[in-house]
Amino acid sequence: MKNNNQTPAICIIADVIESRKNKKEKGLETVVQVLNEKYQKRCMTPFSIRMGDEIFGVLTHFTDAYDALKDLFQLSQQERIPFYTGIGIGHVFVNGISDQHQINGTAIWNAADAIDYLKNDHSMVKHFKNKQETFKYFFFANEQNIPHMLINYMTAFIFEKIENRTDKQTEIIRVYEAHPEETHEEIGKRLNYELNPGLNVSKTLTRAHYHFVQSAEKELSQLLGKIQS
Repeated sequence: MKNNNQTPAICIIADVIESRKNKKEKGLETVVQVLNEKYQKRCMTPFSIRMGDEIFGVLTHFTDAYDALKDLFQLSQQERIPFYTGIGIGHVFVNGISDQHQINGTAIWNAADAIDYLKNDHSMVKHFKNKQETFKYFFFANEQNIPHMLINYMTAFIFEKIENRTDKQTEIIRVYEAHPEETHEEIGKRLNYELNPGLNVSKTLTRAHYHFVQSAEKELSQLLGKIQS
C-alpha cells in the first residue's frame, strides 16, 4: 500500500549475462549515456553502472517502462552485450531517491527478484527472451492488482514482431520515423526507390507489421499508465 513516504516508481536493472566472459565496460558506458540522454529528466535515479556489470535506474512514470526496455533491447544488440533485465513495478521511499545506493522500496525489490527469476531460469520467465537468448527480461510486481504477467506477454508478442523484421524493413522504418512529416512517396524517394516509391514504402511497413506494433505499443503504455493512476 502506498503512503505519504512512498511514491510510485519503475526500477530497471540490466545485469550482464556471464559477465566474466563478456567484458563490456565501454559498451555499458555507451548504454548508460544513451539512456540518460533520453530519460534523465524522467528519472528519479539516473541510469548508472553498479558493481562493474550492472545498469541501474529508476523511472518516475510507469508509461516509460516499455520504451526503456525496448531501448535496452536495441542497445544490447547494437553493443553486443547480453543482458538479464528486471523491471520492478512498485513504489520507492521518498528519501534518497536520487542516490542509487540509498533508494529503496518495492520497485527496487521487485526488479531484484525479477533478475533472480531470470538467472535461475524460473518457469515463469521461459518465454521472455530473444531468439539468441542474449536478452532476457521480466516485469515483476508483487501486488495482486498489477497484471505483470499480462505486461510480459504483451511485450513478448511485440518484441517477436520487431525481431522478425528484415534488415531492409528495419532501415526503412528508421528513415520513416526520422522524417514523420514526409509522405510515403517522399520517404521512398529518399530511399532511392525509382519505381513506385510510395507503394514500396507502404508495402514494407505492412509486411513489417509496423502499424500493428505501433498500436500495440501505445496500448501497452496506456495500460502501464492506468496501473499508476
